[in-house]
Amino acid sequence: MRSTLPGVALLLLLLPSAALAGAFPYPSGSSEQEIEGLKVSLVLPRALSADSAASLLVVLHGAGGTATGMAGSFRVWAQDGYVVCAPKSKGQVWEKDDLDRALRIAAHLKQQLPIDPKKVHVVGFSNGGWNLHPLAFDDELRPCSATWMAAGFRGGSVPNWAKTGLGAIALAGSEDANAPAARQTVPALREKARSVEVRIQPGLGHKFT
Repeated sequence: MRSTLPGVALLLLLLPSAALAGAFPYPSGSSEQEIEGLKVSLVLPRALSADSAASLLVVLHGAGGTATGMAGSFRVWAQDGYVVCAPKSKGQVWEKDDLDRALRIAAHLKQQLPIDPKKVHVVGFSNGGWNLHPLAFDDELRPCSATWMAAGFRGGSVPNWAKTGLGAIALAGSEDANAPAARQTVPALREKARSVEVRIQPGLGHKFT
């Protein structure tokens, strides 16, 4: 019997990359996965293609928060070419083991999906913000931006690459008890990050918006 493999191979070469989207290990749009032992909410751009590298957004939820809630808040970003990744800590808050797993999840996605390593962003809300620094300053992940929401960077070691490679911002409401920590992020990262700023929303309390 005559083999059809050469013809199939030729057909695959002629197909546009979008037609091969099924080759990715995760579906386009929203899905729930288990990666590195954590539940993860993913949102992949529907036009994700090997021909055009995507950005990666890793979001850490607040105490008692959900991965689906975080992913849902940033779902629209997928329309602009972002892969949204929201892992769920094993307990109510983030522990070192969870954060180590989150780093491995990000590394896994960078390996399995067409992600530009220079377009990685990390966001942490409340407890996720207080625990954002292991991701923000990881020498392997090297995000280009880090956002503390209803939290702030309280100081500590900052790698040299952040001075030219990391843009940092802290967001908080004026009625949030964490607003002073958000403001303190600026002097804590001044001359240690490529850029750093704080934005305070008048009248807002401890709330994700």
